[in-house]
Amino acid sequence: MKLLDLTDNAPWKKRFRAARVAWARPAANNPDHVLVCSNQSGALQLYGWHVPSNRLTQLTHRTNGYSNGTISANGRFVYYLDDAQGDELGHYMRVPFDGGEPEDLTPTLPRYASWGCEESHDGQTIGFMTASQTGFQLYVLSAGTDEPQPLWHATAL
Repeated sequence: MKLLDLTDNAPWKKRFRAARVAWARPAANNPDHVLVCSNQSGALQLYGWHVPSNRLTQLTHRTNGYSNGTISANGRFVYYLDDAQGDELGHYMRVPFDGGEPEDLTPTLPRYASWGCEESHDGQTIGFMTASQTGFQLYVLSAGTDEPQPLWHATAL
């Protein structure tokens, strides 16, 4: 029986360390812009893939990584929940597709849990649901405003 190769460059180790794409989501109105989740940096991160140039821009840089995000309909922005402490409580951030500084969309809200946010097809409204110590809230954030507007609140589902 052949002994298992345990060296750092063993073929089976290379296979396990190979970069992979976890998922990809094109912008609804701009299929040249695709949001990609990949582990090519060592942890799952969000990347903007500009299809015509095949350029891949890393948009998140957290040590523990990010595995959830969404892309705006026009492909200009990427949204994700920044749970800086890794506890799935945080704020939604918006970062330009080509990279740059993330912007906190809800700086006045307490940290919250949320599975995802979505943007309207025309790009004028963002909607998201939060869970926090005060219960469950549904918010909308309209273009040109700084404060999310609550639409619904319940202390329990």
